[in-house]
Amino acid sequence: MKVGFVGAGRVGLTLSAFFLDRGIEVRWIVAKSDPSFNRARAILRSEVSLLRDIGGGEPVDIIFLTVNDSAISEAANQVRAQFEESVLVHTSGAHSSEIIPGEGRASCHPLQSFADPASAVKLVPSTLFTVEGDELGLEKVKTLLSALGLEYVVIDSSSKPLYHAAAVIASNYLVTLMYHALETMKASGFPEDKGLRGLLALVKGTLQNIETLGVPDALTGPIARGDWETVKLHLRVLEDYPEPKNFYTCLTEFTAEMAGKQFPDLK
Repeated sequence: MKVGFVGAGRVGLTLSAFFLDRGIEVRWIVAKSDPSFNRARAILRSEVSLLRDIGGGEPVDIIFLTVNDSAISEAANQVRAQFEESVLVHTSGAHSSEIIPGEGRASCHPLQSFADPASAVKLVPSTLFTVEGDELGLEKVKTLLSALGLEYVVIDSSSKPLYHAAAVIASNYLVTLMYHALETMKASGFPEDKGLRGLLALVKGTLQNIETLGVPDALTGPIARGDWETVKLHLRVLEDYPEPKNFYTCLTEFTAEMAGKQFPDLK
């Protein structure tokens, strides 16, 4: 199976590098900007043609559109005009394949955070992919993922925005949570580097508990124990830190509801 890529960002470079490692023929990748072109040249093997525009690409079976969500429609129309027979696949989590014109279309979203392509390749084998599309596109994508030994779930096109919201909560907002935790830790006098290391170890332990026990049984701490006096103490010391206090109060309510605990008047 021959594959091409339009877009040499984090997702495009991670997937193309992984495909190459697993024996998939990645024939070319379009990298328009100088930084993305240079990154692609550094990461991908020499047999992959690096292109500045789609015009130089040879026909392939599947073309992955690994561009920003706002650029998918324009890229899809340009690619479809040249490659009528290829299956076009975008990797957006929020949008369905209906944004792609013509027959032979699909979306294939990796439920993963790819920050650095060089190291993110190692994450791909354990990544769950969410796929949908028309009959031809879906069949091609499923065949490719199965050949690579990758797990996937077929999702209804209309469910993608809600699915993607869940992914954003789990991944992006975890960074927000860590930001507020670290800022509060620093306010207590903790050195930032040691505070971050300590919090990361705590989060990793919590994730392991979730993996072992599931949700909500992995919950520990004052709310799990019904220790509202400790929660009140936290709220008192957070009075001088309005943002962390608002964050803490909001999550306390949600956590109490999840744990089935009666949420008292904490004033």
